[in-house]
Amino acid sequence: MTEQLTTLLDDLAEARVRLRAEGEELKVSAAKGALTPDLRERLRAGKARLLAHLRAEAALNEPVKPLPREGRDTEGFPLSDGQQALWLLDRLEGGEPTYVLSGGVRLTGELRTDLLIDCLGLLAGRHEALRTAFRPGPGGEVRAFVLPPAELEVRRSDLSQLPAGEREEALERLVHASSREAFDLTEGRLLRATLIRTGEQSHYLLLSVHHIAADAPSLAVLLRELFRLYEGGAEPTTLPPLSVQHADVADWQRRSLSPATEERQLSYWKEQLEGAPVLLEMPADRTRPARQSFRGGAVRFTFDTATTALIQEAAGRAHVTAYTVVLSCWAAALARHAHAEEVVVGTPVSNRERPEAASVVGFFVGTLPLRVDLSGEPSFHELLGRTQRTFLEGFEYRAVPFQQVVAELAPRRSASHAPVFQNMLTYYESPHSDLSPGELRAEAEDVHNGTAKFDLTLFAEDRGDSLVCTLEYASDLFDEDTVRRLADSFRELTAAALREPGTPVSRLPLITAEQRTELLAGRNATDRPVDLDRPVHTYVTEQAARRPEAVAVRFGTRELTYAELEERANRLAHTLRSKGAGPDVPVGLHTARSVRQLVAMLAILKAGAALLPLDPTHPAERTTLMLQESSCPLVLSDSALDTPEGVRVLLLDELDSSGEELTPPEVVTGRDNLIYVLYTSGSTGRPKGVAMRHGALANLLDWQAETFPFTEDDRVLQFSALNFDVSVQEIFATWAAGASLVLVDQDTRRDALRLLPYLQEHGVTRLFLPFVALQQLAEVADAKQSWPESLREVFTAGEQLHVTEELRTFFTRTGAALHNQYGPSESHVITSHTLPGTPDGWESLPPIGRAVGNTRIYLLDRHDEPVPQGVAGELCVAGDCLAAGYLHRDDLTAERFVADPFRPGERMYRTGDLARYRADGEIDFVGRMDNQVKIRGFRVELGEIEAVLLRHPGVAEAVVEPRRIGAGRELVAWLVAAESGLPDAAALREHCARALPDYMLPSRIVRLDAMPTTLAGKVARLQLPTPEPEDGAASGAEPSTPTEKSVAQVFADILGVGQVAADANFFDLGGHSLGVTRAALRLSEEHGVEITAQIIFENPTVAGVARSLDTLGWAVSAPRAAATDDDAREEGEL
Repeated sequence: MTEQLTTLLDDLAEARVRLRAEGEELKVSAAKGALTPDLRERLRAGKARLLAHLRAEAALNEPVKPLPREGRDTEGFPLSDGQQALWLLDRLEGGEPTYVLSGGVRLTGELRTDLLIDCLGLLAGRHEALRTAFRPGPGGEVRAFVLPPAELEVRRSDLSQLPAGEREEALERLVHASSREAFDLTEGRLLRATLIRTGEQSHYLLLSVHHIAADAPSLAVLLRELFRLYEGGAEPTTLPPLSVQHADVADWQRRSLSPATEERQLSYWKEQLEGAPVLLEMPADRTRPARQSFRGGAVRFTFDTATTALIQEAAGRAHVTAYTVVLSCWAAALARHAHAEEVVVGTPVSNRERPEAASVVGFFVGTLPLRVDLSGEPSFHELLGRTQRTFLEGFEYRAVPFQQVVAELAPRRSASHAPVFQNMLTYYESPHSDLSPGELRAEAEDVHNGTAKFDLTLFAEDRGDSLVCTLEYASDLFDEDTVRRLADSFRELTAAALREPGTPVSRLPLITAEQRTELLAGRNATDRPVDLDRPVHTYVTEQAARRPEAVAVRFGTRELTYAELEERANRLAHTLRSKGAGPDVPVGLHTARSVRQLVAMLAILKAGAALLPLDPTHPAERTTLMLQESSCPLVLSDSALDTPEGVRVLLLDELDSSGEELTPPEVVTGRDNLIYVLYTSGSTGRPKGVAMRHGALANLLDWQAETFPFTEDDRVLQFSALNFDVSVQEIFATWAAGASLVLVDQDTRRDALRLLPYLQEHGVTRLFLPFVALQQLAEVADAKQSWPESLREVFTAGEQLHVTEELRTFFTRTGAALHNQYGPSESHVITSHTLPGTPDGWESLPPIGRAVGNTRIYLLDRHDEPVPQGVAGELCVAGDCLAAGYLHRDDLTAERFVADPFRPGERMYRTGDLARYRADGEIDFVGRMDNQVKIRGFRVELGEIEAVLLRHPGVAEAVVEPRRIGAGRELVAWLVAAESGLPDAAALREHCARALPDYMLPSRIVRLDAMPTTLAGKVARLQLPTPEPEDGAASGAEPSTPTEKSVAQVFADILGVGQVAADANFFDLGGHSLGVTRAALRLSEEHGVEITAQIIFENPTVAGVARSLDTLGWAVSAPRAAATDDDAREEGEL
C-alpha cells in the first residue's frame, strides 16, 4: 500500500468528506465546496484502493463466520502471523520447550478418574487448535491441517506410596520434566495431560499445550470447561457449541486489517519506536552469550491485601487502570536499575475482540511494544499519565501483527537478545476463582518449565485481594538471588510510589532499610587503630638504627645500606631546609631513575616538604605549567632546567655533600601536612595537582603491612615512575619492612625482554606492576619458557586487570599470588582483592575487592542514595585515605571532595567511576561516568587532549576517544578542519607532543567534514566512524630487502594496518609498549636472533629495525662481551 492512500484518507477526513461502498460504486458525501478539483481527481485515481479499504473496515463489524471445511484435509488453513513466527522458532530451536505452556491443578477429595479422563478427551475434540498439524501444503508453504478427533492419551503416575516428606519433591521433578517435553508440530497432538496421584484423596493434574495452539487465556478456557464437563458427568451438551474455531477467527482478523489500516498502524509504530534503545542492559551476573539458550528460572512474590488496595486506590485517583500502575512501577524499576531514561516494555493483548472468540482455544495473543518515557524527572503521578497515554495509543494500533512491526523497523537483529524489547509485563485477572466442581476441591497454579523467552518477564495475577507475581528470568544472565533482589526493589519502589505519588521517580527507594544499613555500614566495617601522625619517612630512620648494614636499595651491582640512605637523605634535607623547604611547600624533583633520585625524594620528605615529581621525558611546556600551578619555589634536578620566574633550581651535582648533619632535621609533619603533589590530566586542558596528606599514606602502609607483610629478606622491584602514586606504596612498603628495593633503569623497565632476566638475576620476590606491563612480562616468559622462580607476590593497580591465558600460565608456573588493587590518585589504594584458588579458575575480569582499613566505599546514584546490590553506582570514598584536595584549586576541590552524606562533619570524594557490589561483598569495576580513561595506568581526561588539538589553527572541532583497534586500545582523534585546513597527522602529533606526555598522544587521526550530532546537538560519539586500517606509507617507499619486508609484515599484523612503507614509524602507526614487546618476540622467533624492545624504541621505522636485525644476524656467531660490574650507571655522591 502506498503512502498516497494514507495521505488521501487524512485529507478527506480533514475536508469532512464521507465515503461508503455500494457494490462496485464509491459513494461520496461532502459539504458544498469541500470537494476540490484536486480531491475529485485523487478520488477517481484511488477508487479501487478506497473500495478495498472500505470493505475491510466494514468487516470489523461483521460477525466471525466459519470457513468452509470441504477440501481442508488436503489444502489446510493458512497460518496466522503469530503462528508463522512460532512455527519458524520451533524449526530454529529444534524441539526446545521454550513455547510449551503448562498449568497445574491440585485436586483434593474423591476423584472420579475415568470421568476426568473422558472430559479431557472431549476438550481435545471440541477445540480444533488442539488437534492441528503444521505441515507443508500443496504449494510448499506450511499450512494448518485439522485432524479428526482421536482418543487423548492421559499419562498417569502414582506417588502416594512414597514417604510423605519425599512426595512434594518427587512431584516437582515429575511436573518439571513433563512440562519441558517438546511437541512435534507435524503430528497434530498439541494437548498433553498428566494425572499424578499424590495421596489417598489428592491428585495433581498437569496440562501442557504448545503456544502455537493456545495462549494464556486459552488455558483458562480449558480449565473452566474441564470442570464444567466434570460436574455435568462428561455430557457434551453441558457446554454450548462453538460457532467458530481458531482458523475462522484468524481469517476474520486478516480480512479486517485493510491495507490502508495496516499502513497507518505500521507508520504509527515506526514513529513511536524511532530512536528507541535497541537493548536494555540490566545489571547481570554474566556476560550476555552470543546466542540465547532460553534457559530460565522464576521467583514468586506477592503484594499483600493492603498494598493491592493501594494500587486500586492510586488507579482510581489518577483515572487509570491498575495495570497502568503496575506497568509504571515495573518500567521505573527497570529504568533505575539500567540507568535509562526510557524503556520499551512488551505487553500482550488478547485480540479476542469478537464475542465469538471468547471461548475458543487458540493463539490469538498480540504484543504491544510500549515505550515508557521517564525523562525530565517526572513524579510518579506524572509517569502514570504518560504510561496510560502510551498504552491507550498502542492499544488503538494493536491490529498490525508484532512480527510486521519488527520487520518494518528492521532493528539490528542479534541472536543474543530479542528485538525491540527484552522485558515483558503480563497482567491478568485470576481465571481460577471458581474451578472446584462439587465436593472436589480444585486449586490451579502456574507451572514454570525452566525456560525464558526474554531477559525478564513479570507475570502479575490480580486475585482481587492480592497481586501474585512471578518474575521469570534468563538464567544465562541472572542468578536467582539477583532476581529476588530485583523483585524486592520493585516492591519497595511500588510501596513508596503509592505512599507518595508526588515524589520524582528517580528518588523512589530501591532498597529496604535493612539493605541500606548493610550497604552503608556493614560493608564499611573497616575501622582499625593507626597512628596517622607518623610520617612514612621515619620508617627509614628506624631501620637505619636497627639494621644499619641491611641493603635498602640495589641498582645493578651497586648497593645502598639503610645507614647510607639515612645519612645522605639527612644531609640533603638540611640543605633543603636552608633553602626554604618546609611543611606543605612543594619541592620539585626533576631527575632520571637512579639511586640519588630515591635519596632526593626521601630528603624532600625529611625536610617536611611535599614531593612534586617532574618527569624529564615530559614536554617542557607541561613541566612549566605544573611549576606555575603548584607555586613551587624549589626544584632538585640532575640537569639544567628552564623554569618560571621565582623557581630556584638546585643541581644535585653541585650541592655540597660534606655537611655533618647526619640526623634528620627537626621538623614536625602531622597527618594533615602534604606528602606529595601529583599532577593528573584535567578536562579543561589544565592538569590538576592532587595534594596527598601524610595521614592517608600512614593509613595505607599500616594496612599493607598487616595484610601483606613483607619480610627483611624480600626484594621488591622499584618499577613505577615517581609521578605514579603506586611508586610511594612500593618504596615505603619495602622500607617499612626493612626489605631491599631493587631499582631498574628506564630501558630495562620498558622492555619486558630485558626485565624478565633482570628479575631472575636479582631474585625479586614482590612486584607492583600495571596490567599492561604484567601482560608483557607474562608473554615474554611464555615465549621464553622461563619464569622468575623467586617471585612470591604481584600487586597490580592503575588499570583494569584482564586475566589472560598468558597470565594464568605465568602464575601457575611461578606460584605467586596476584592482588588486584584499585584507587584514584585522590585517595591512593582503597580496595584490594586477592585472586583465589588456582589460576585456571580465575575470572577474566576479577573484582577490585573490598575496602581497605579505615576506608568507606559508597556506591551512589545521582541523588547520593545507595544503589541496590548488583546495580552500578558512582564509587565514592570516605575515611582516612583521602587527599587534602587539589592544590590551589578550591573550586575543583569543592566539586569533587564533598560532605559525607552519611557521616556529618566528614568528607567524601566522588571518583566518577562506576562500580557495583557483588553478592559476596566484593566490588566490580564497571567503567567511567565521564570523559576520562586510563592509558598505561595513567588517568587521562580526553577533554585535555581535545583542548590541545583545538589550539592548532587548522582544527575547528575535535573529539578524542579510545577505540579497540587490532590487538590494542588506542586513542583516536576525530577532527574537522578550520578554514586554513588540517595539517597532516605527523604535524598534529608534533603539535600535541609539545604539550602532552607520550601516553596522551592520539595514535590515529580521522578527518571528518562534520561531526555527527544527536537531535540535542551533542556529538553522537557512537556514530563516529571506526578508523579504517591505515595505509602504513610514510614517503611511500616500499620495503625492498627481505628483512624490511619481514619487519613490515610484523608491523602490519600487530597494528592491524594496511601496507607498511620502509620509513613508516611503529608509533605513528598506533604502536604502544605492549605492541613493541609482541613485535620484538615475533621478530626474534622469525629471525633466530635476540631482538630487544629497546631496538624498536630507538629505531622505530621498518628500515631502522631491519638494519638492526641484519647487524645482529652478522654478529650472531661473534663472541659477546660479558657484562661487568662497571656496566651499572655511575652515581654522584650526595
